[in-house]
Order: sequence, then structure tokens, then C-alpha cells
Amino acid sequence: NERARAAGAETFLTMAFSHPFDWFDDLAWQKIENNFRQFALFARSSGCTGVAIDIEYIGEQYNFAWEGYDYAGYTRRELVAKVRQRGTQIARAVFDAFPEAPLLTFPEQGYNLGTWLHVTWIEEAARRRAPGGVHLCTEYTYRRPNVRYMFAHAWRNDRVLQSLLSEAGRTYWARSCSIAEGLWPFGVDPDDGHGVAPTPEEFRQAYAASLMVSRRYNWVYTHDASEAMLGRSDKGYPGQAPVADYLPVMRERPMI
Repeated sequence: NERARAAGAETFLTMAFSHPFDWFDDLAWQKIENNFRQFALFARSSGCTGVAIDIEYIGEQYNFAWEGYDYAGYTRRELVAKVRQRGTQIARAVFDAFPEAPLLTFPEQGYNLGTWLHVTWIEEAARRRAPGGVHLCTEYTYRRPNVRYMFAHAWRNDRVLQSLLSEAGRTYWARSCSIAEGLWPFGVDPDDGHGVAPTPEEFRQAYAASLMVSRRYNWVYTHDASEAMLGRSDKGYPGQAPVADYLPVMRERPMI
């Protein structure tokens, strides 16, 4: 982290939802809450700029029809309330341990129970006027190198959050938060869920759009390109074009 700061880079400790939660298990949530507190303490003490939370790996749990929900003794409305309660617990644990941390959250995760997690984190950050803000990092923009799509996608996410936040939350969102549109120009998607990587010229449009939409951060997912980006090996790299063809775009920071 010290070497990164010297190079002008920010670093974030990334945490992920790696297995399903029982939202109603109070005993389990004592441990979960403590885990997030310890993660945030480590991020702060090790010199990270902030923390990032990736919520996508339990994506099936954000659907009301998930097989783990039997609605025995609770309604859908009560499920939403419980998810919001747990999201607030996570945000409190993180901000209690690392009050000044910017919080990055990946990804936008549809418009379902996952959205309520983002809302509760913004509301808790607003309540305590957290200086770092909450920043929504999108993935649906990964391989859609079209400036109109990227502007529209940011607009849609903003409208959804504006419709769900309190007045104080909306004010904080507008003042301290941002949308960071993600790009994935390198390699192939092993699950074929995001489409084909953009060519370098398509990436130029996508990168320009991400800079124009993303007020504080924009981000590029490197996936299987790390060896090539470090200059160690291009052998077997399955991209549309060599990694080196994309790097000038990031140096030039084009606008359109």
C-alpha cells in the first residue's frame, strides 16, 4: 500500500458475499457483523484507501422466489425489512471501524433484494455523513462499448436509487456518492455471460463514456490479463487484440 501511494494509486480491501446468508439467524449475524468489522479494521491499519464489497456471488438469494425462502412465519415485506436490517449492520460495522473509508460496492445486481443492500449502505453513510461516500460499480457496462447505453445505464441506476432513498439519503447520494462504470476489455468470458470483448477502437468509446459518467472512479476488470499487463507473458492470451493495444487509450483518457 505504501508503494501504491507513492505511485499515486489508491488501494481497496475487497470483501465478498461468498456463501448464502440466513437473514433471520441472529446468532450467525453476530459473527458476520464482527467479520466485517475486522476486515475494515485491517483495511484501515494496513493503509488501504477504503473497502469494497462484492455482493454478486449469492445473486440467487436476491430473488423473492429463491428456493431458500419458504415464507413460513414471514412475508415478503418482512424479508425486505430483514435484509435492510442486516445491510445496516454491515455498514455500521465497516464505518465504525473505518469512518473515513470510501465504500465501493460491486455490482448493481439487478433491481431486487440486492438493491436494498445498496440503499441501506447509502442511508447509513448519509446518517453519519461519511466523508468517503458510497460508489456503485457497475458490471452490465462491461462489454457494451456504446456511449448511449452507458449514459442510459447510469441514468437508470440513479433513478432507481433516487426513488428508494430518503430525502437525506438522496441529498447525500448527490453530494458524496457516484456511479463507477466498469469495463472488461481483456480476454474472454468463461461463462459467456457478458459477450465479446471490445476491440481497441470500441474500447476508446467505452472508456471515454466511463470517464464522462463516472464522477470519482472508473474501473477496468483485467481478469486473465495480469501476466500480459505486467509484461511477463502474452503466451496463450485469448483477447481480441494484444493488451498493449488497449493501454494507450487509458493513458490518453479520451473524451467524446
